[in-house]
Order: sequence, then structure tokens, then C-alpha cells
Amino acid sequence: MSRSQKTKSKGRPPVSRVSRAPVSPTDLLPPAPSANAVAPSTPPAEDARLQLWAAAGQMQAGDFESARELMRQALRSGANRQLAARLLVGSVYTSLGRASMLAEQPERGVRQLSTGLDLGVPGGSALWLDLLMAEAERCTRRGDDREAIQRWQDIACLLGARTPEHVYQRLSDAYARNREGFGGAPDENHLWGDCDKHDLLAFMHEQLQPRLYLEIGVDEGASLTRARGRAIGVDPRPKLALKHPLNEHTTVISLSSDAFFRERAAALLQPPPDLVFIDGMHLFEFALRDFMNVERHAHPATLVVIDDIYPCHPTQATRRRRSGAWTGDIWKLHRILRERRPDLTLIALNANTTGLLLIAGLDPDNRVLWDDYEAIVQRHRDERAPPPAVLERHGAIPSDHPLVLDLLKHLKQANAEALGRGEVRAWLAELAPRLQEAEQTYWGRARALSGHCNLRERLAPPPQNEHSCRKDGITAKAQLFIPQVGEPAYVEEASSVVELNAGYWQDVMLSLPYSEGLMSRSLRFDPVDQPGFVQIDRLCVSNDNDVTVLFSAEHPDELRALSVDGDARMLTDSPAFLIYSSGSDPRLYVPIFSPGRTPITETGNLTFQARLRFKSLSAD
Repeated sequence: MSRSQKTKSKGRPPVSRVSRAPVSPTDLLPPAPSANAVAPSTPPAEDARLQLWAAAGQMQAGDFESARELMRQALRSGANRQLAARLLVGSVYTSLGRASMLAEQPERGVRQLSTGLDLGVPGGSALWLDLLMAEAERCTRRGDDREAIQRWQDIACLLGARTPEHVYQRLSDAYARNREGFGGAPDENHLWGDCDKHDLLAFMHEQLQPRLYLEIGVDEGASLTRARGRAIGVDPRPKLALKHPLNEHTTVISLSSDAFFRERAAALLQPPPDLVFIDGMHLFEFALRDFMNVERHAHPATLVVIDDIYPCHPTQATRRRRSGAWTGDIWKLHRILRERRPDLTLIALNANTTGLLLIAGLDPDNRVLWDDYEAIVQRHRDERAPPPAVLERHGAIPSDHPLVLDLLKHLKQANAEALGRGEVRAWLAELAPRLQEAEQTYWGRARALSGHCNLRERLAPPPQNEHSCRKDGITAKAQLFIPQVGEPAYVEEASSVVELNAGYWQDVMLSLPYSEGLMSRSLRFDPVDQPGFVQIDRLCVSNDNDVTVLFSAEHPDELRALSVDGDARMLTDSPAFLIYSSGSDPRLYVPIFSPGRTPITETGNLTFQARLRFKSLSAD
């Protein structure tokens, strides 16, 4: 007697019988037809699809024999055998996921359910959504708001762009009730960087003067208050605990970003936004979708800024929040865009507290991310810990680097002149070598430069005419000497001169050919030729042939390691690197040769760069 006959004799319907024998998903597939078999007629594809769905349902219920029969019918109806196998494997994962959730192992359960979804289980998330929502509500009833936050976030992750608005509302409610915070040790909550991100955003607004500013993720509105013109803030549940009111041209829309782009963006993003700040859900797939949607509505000169690309501790970078400071796994987005969209210009800034990513060169017609979205999410979702290069912010440049100002100025001009995509990208291509050099210069030095920033002075645009240049009405001469073999080592014939204008910050660049004297002596830099004070903000020497950085110093402590001579006196009590020149011959020596290592080629030039400000004693 067959198993099914025994079941019937006991009066039990087949659907209620669960096989206890170990069953492999592929065992449910009938044998492949032989080469001599007659191919069945092909009924409508809808029949095969429905039969596959029914097979998955019986698999979920545990009735493997019914699932096997339905699978046979689906294959006879023309269903793809490989697709059927994926379906059954996916059903196993969803069953495991449900079991894990019931066993109060939510993290494992979500991973298993996500795998089932990746494999294309019919019915999507509907098979387990009720279970997840019940778990979230149970956490709320017992007062475990931290866990409720995670459960509602899990639901949003699984549903993706299809997440209903009430899920975000419940998530926001759980955040509002959570008075105990998220804990974490002091080192797990430590934050660092240079320029405050809100100050940097304010500077971007001043320079770009956007006709329309779009912000994804309003929260309390601290960044939205930086907008001065027309602005749109999008947040499913904005708090708006503001010290300063929003300007009268600001509109806050209480929707998720997916719903906003689906329902409102086409009408409201006119004209297209000039500046966009993305700081919504701290999960990479949400930020990725936000960027994809923004790009569809962008013009060639649109600038996108993404927050939270640099966690300061591995705990801050997890998908499940376990500390007060939390970036989630937004750090993955920088690598994804670098790999998938090399046509974009990406500038990572060492901003306080968790970095900023500037994105320019947008292309609304590009379909790469849209076509590969599911594969990207599946590949990167299970990556757990950020690599050391992310934690140390390798590739980040100072937030007040002159490149930032140049980028803002050119994007503003491109917007004003309505330049096309090709013209904008041509200029961005010219920017690329400078960006690469800057990344190499500051590679691995972000933490050492933490807190060292003077945004207004260092990014201020240069004076526009000779009279405004000469703030004090006084000029001085800076001179670079490259040492020669023999005596005297420093001669006028092997030097380069540049004129300085007293009273404001200026960038100095001098170039000289290689000399064998560098093997035993330092470069000599005479910053001025008269009495006064010289403040040096940064200094760099590089080899033109291979752009090797031979010497670099930005922090005052690094600069104080240099030696001075002649009329120069180093003022060690000053928090900045300050030199007093008592006469016309102050000297600063820059060593670029280390014993046992010679990073200098015998051809080409050395390039000397410094940012300094001179205050003449006769200015008063």
C-alpha cells in the first residue's frame, strides 16, 4: 500500500500529511525525459506558472508528494527545469527562515528569507510578511523598542521599493519610543573628521546657489536649514526639532523616498535639482535606489552628496544597529559606484563625522545600475565588516581641499550656461589627474588630519584683481633653491621665484630640475624677503615623472619637524605653524632624501607646493 493510500485510509487529507523522510529539493523533480521521448504539446505559459506556484505552496506546507505531482504537471506544461529547481531550493530557504524566526533567531531567519527571495520564490515576501509583522508587534508590546526597530527594518529590507508607508511609520514610532538609545562602548561611538558636514553643506549652498535643493532623510532638519532657496525635504516621519526655522521656500514631504519618486517627483522636481543630499535609511540598497532615482531626474551639472560613507568603528558599520553612532553599510556604496559606474566623478571627503561622497557627471540615460540592481544587492548584502581601508578613509581628501571649490565653481557655471553632458564630463575628465594626485597625497592620513580645518579661509575664492590682491598694499618674494654639488650649495642660478601679496592665503607652486645635490642636502625655501610673520598651512614636494610624493606635511606638528635658519624663528607656542622673519633672509629646509632609499629620478622636475599667508610688519 502506498503512503498516500495509508493516509486516505485514516481519513486524513493529503495536504495535512508532512513527510518525515529527508527530501532534497531536486528530488521533487521527475527524471529528465529521454532523447527518444515525444515532446509534449505546449499549453499556455500561464498554466506552467500557476502550477509552479502551487508546487511552492505545497512545499511550504510540507506536502512533498503533492509538490512533486504539481511539479510534474508544470514541467509537462512547458516550465523550465532549471527555474523549477531554483524555486524548490528557494522554498527550502523560506521554510528555514520561518523556522528561525519562530525559534527567536531573527538575524539568521532574515538571511534565509532573503536568500529565498533572491532565488525567486513565487509570491515574493507575502509568504512570511505576516510572521515578520507579528514579531515586530510582539517586540513593541513587550517594550523592546530596540528589537522592534530592527524587525521593522528587516521588513523594509525584504520589501525594498514595495515597502508600504505604514511600515516606515511604525519604524519611526519605535525610534521615538526608544529612550534607552542603542548602547555601545565609548570606542564604538567615537567619531572624527575635519570639517563639520553641516558647515560644508552650507558652503556648497553658498557656492552653487541651487535653484532647487533636494534632501532625502530630513530627521530633525539640521541639514535642511542650510538651504537658502527653494528646497524639498523627503522623510516618511520628519521630526523637525529645529533651532532655526526652515526658509519660506522649503517644502517637507512626509513620504518614503521610494514613494516620493514613484508618486511626486515628476511634478515637483522641476527644474531638476542642482544639489541633492542623500541621508535616508542607513542601508546601502536604499541609498543606492535613492541615487538611481535622483539620477533619472538630474541634469548634467547636478551634484549629489551622500552621507555616512566612512564609519569610525566596525560596530557602526553593521546592518543591525548596536551603537549610538551608526552609519549602517552605506560604506559599500562608494565601491559599488566605483566598480559599476566608472563614468562618474567620485570625490570622498574626510568630513566630520562620517565622511561625505560627492558625485558629479550624472547621466539619466545610463541603465547599468537599474539592470544590475538585484545582482548588486545579492552580492553585497552579506558583506559584514568594512575593510581597514574604509575605516582609515584611504582615498579621502580634506573637505577644504581646493578641488572642492573648483568643482562647485565649474558646476555652477555649467548650470548657468546650460552646458550639455559632454561638455561637463570633458571638464570633469580634466579634473581627474588632480583628484588622483590628491588621493595619493592624503592616502592613509585622514585620521591624523582630524579636526584640522579652516573652511572659510582655505576655500575662499582668490581675489579678482590686483588691488584686491594686495590687501596690505605690500608684496614680497618667495624663493625655492635646489641644492647643488659643491659649495656654495644654494645659488641664484638654481632657484625659482614667485611674488606674494601680503594679507591673504595663497597657494605657491614652484618647479625645479633634479640635482644630485639632493642626495646630501635639503631643499631650501625662503618664504619672504622682508620682516614679518609667515603662517604655512601645508607643504608638499613631488616628483613630476611618476607623481611620487617625496615630502608632505599638513598638521602643525608635522611642519614643526622642519628646520629653520637665517632670519627665521619658529614660534612654537602658536597652535599654527608660524615663522617670524626678523630680516630679509628667512630659510626653511625640507628634507626629501632618506638614507637607503632614493625616490628621486635623475630626470624631470621636482614640484614644490605650499599654502601660506604673509603678514608684513610694515602693514600697520
